[in-house]
Amino acid sequence: MEDRHSLYLTVSSTCAIKQSASNSNGDYFTNLINKVELPIGLCEVGIAEVFYTPCQKVFGYEIGDNHINLTLGKEETIILKVIKEVLLPIDITSFNITCSEQGYPVALRQLSINEKIYYQIKTEYGGNDFIRLSETFQNVFGFEQALYESNEILAENPVNIAAYNALPQGAGMLFEVIVPPKSFVLKLKEPTELTVDDFVSAINEELLLANVLDLSFSSDEGINIVSNNTNYRITPSRRIREILGTDKEEFGIDFSTPSVDLFSGNKRIIIYTNLVTPQIYNGRHENIGALLKHERLQNTEVHKTFSPVQYHHLQGDNLASIHLCLRNETGEIIPFSQDFTVTFHIRKGFERQRESEAKG
Repeated sequence: MEDRHSLYLTVSSTCAIKQSASNSNGDYFTNLINKVELPIGLCEVGIAEVFYTPCQKVFGYEIGDNHINLTLGKEETIILKVIKEVLLPIDITSFNITCSEQGYPVALRQLSINEKIYYQIKTEYGGNDFIRLSETFQNVFGFEQALYESNEILAENPVNIAAYNALPQGAGMLFEVIVPPKSFVLKLKEPTELTVDDFVSAINEELLLANVLDLSFSSDEGINIVSNNTNYRITPSRRIREILGTDKEEFGIDFSTPSVDLFSGNKRIIIYTNLVTPQIYNGRHENIGALLKHERLQNTEVHKTFSPVQYHHLQGDNLASIHLCLRNETGEIIPFSQDFTVTFHIRKGFERQRESEAKG
């Protein structure tokens, strides 16, 4: 065999798709018809150049990074108390009537369990309420904790009539209902098309699913928020903030942005190939040939030349089948709609060969 020092090898997804219908522009095997004669000795390989047309879809979201959190209103603390006047059941009835008249959706209910009387606190604020009890209320009504995270709690112990009788006339058995703001989580589905209108439509679809009818997003000259309710607070995830072009972690309905970058937060193409030995990437061993910044140009072929070429040890000596897989930074195969061509440079591994001979 002739001792050649290097060779170039070009593979194309278009040709690979002609070989097998299971191939795609983002993941394909190329079966070489002619045998490739490699340089004698240890070899290394690197990606010298690529040709591709940018993908027309936004790359996928990272795990947990496709959310928009909404909150409505502010936390509210309501202080309530049962006043000792006549008898406990009568005092409870008076308390419930007062709450109803004042518009507080709070009630104390008496339950008989195993011939013993227990009390239950029930609120109907429509959220995950917190209930904080005073020590006096705990002692009388049989609750063991001071704070509960529920809108319906039942005492752990029966009512303590002796503790009630020991209270002076007119004493108040106090408790607080802490009502957090209403919250909604919008989880955007993927992939989102590479248009601002489709991105906004995906948000508005999630708003409808969450039954948020008094707020919407519009894409007239950028992205704007439409609502008459000024109590909304909007907290997007990191990726969504980058798309909207804002550093604000939280904003209200007065937010608007003149430009949207749907590629923000996920801009690289990772080229995997079976020709290279695994290297450590993000804490794992991966067969990565190159990392490539994804261009935003549409319907325009990109020609990228790597200088200098990043070489890796050539894996094996049989080039009968070459595998290329193009993934984004979240690990998803990129659905390129047009050809993706890669040119490899294979050369004699001089440094590795000298190291091997020195050890021998």
